[in-house]
Amino acid sequence: MAAKNPGSGPIPENLRPVCPVQKTISIIQAKWALFILHNLLAGKKRFGQLRKSLNGVSPKTLSLRLKELEDAGILKREIFAEVPPRVEYSLTEKGSSLGKVIGVVSKWGEKWMPEEPAQTDRVPKPANAGKNVVNIRSAARSPRGRGAAPKQDLEQSAV
Repeated sequence: MAAKNPGSGPIPENLRPVCPVQKTISIIQAKWALFILHNLLAGKKRFGQLRKSLNGVSPKTLSLRLKELEDAGILKREIFAEVPPRVEYSLTEKGSSLGKVIGVVSKWGEKWMPEEPAQTDRVPKPANAGKNVVNIRSAARSPRGRGAAPKQDLEQSAV
């Protein structure tokens, strides 16, 4: 039976990891896996907490990665018999030991990777932001016809 390759399906027999580095990378290579591990190093988290801290991950991808990491024995999933049901994720001993690896990667990044401005979820402002432009809402209500801009708005945009 072929080994599992998180996020990419089974690994063909001839490409199975043979050295410890390959074996480790085959587990943590999947997109978001290291970020999930990094977040769980701080302690138990619920699905919503993980999703919020991993800005940009889809629920489907997060669920898949959590299942893959659980199958690999890296994290454990604890279900509480409550209404509504509560599920918490935490690292196993095996998963916690990856904290050293993540710490080394973090230190390497601090030393060797240039700092870039923090990216936000904000939509970038258009090039003409803050300039006098035709007000589309008032143009739609224009007495001169549907979609025609009022005379004063056209004059302002030409300035």
